[in-house]
Amino acid sequence: MGSTGILITVEECPKCGIKLKRSFQDGDYVGKEGGICDFCGSKMYVKMIYLEPAPTRR
Repeated sequence: MGSTGILITVEECPKCGIKLKRSFQDGDYVGKEGGICDFCGSKMYVKMIYLEPAPTRR
């Protein structure tokens, strides 16, 4: 049985602790350098990658 959903990458700023959730991009891995923090200007790092379940229909 296959899983359906959307791969999500979470980046975190080690300085201020802000987290950013975005769509997974090829090449992402935990510990990878990410973007720049909008709040303090520090480098962000990938903290986790997970599968967000697809919305269920009722």
